[in-house]
Amino acid sequence: MALKLGLAANSLQSDDETRAGLVNTLTSTHYNGILEAHGDSITGLAFLPSRDLLASSSFDGTVSIWSLATNRQSHRIDQPM
Repeated sequence: MALKLGLAANSLQSDDETRAGLVNTLTSTHYNGILEAHGDSITGLAFLPSRDLLASSSFDGTVSIWSLATNRQSHRIDQPM
């Protein structure tokens, strides 16, 4: 809920104070962390809150499925041949 409020505030008035509030909200959650697996920039993200899963896709042609409970990659789908 705090993140939604921060995003709404930032869309109404994007300044240093609202951006700092968003950063503070993001860095103080249990989802804070760096997930590394791709060899290029991320092109998309999808979140499944009921299972604490995150999917990320990349310009390198891969898709990674992450367990947010462990902050570890649980599956990787490579480029098709």
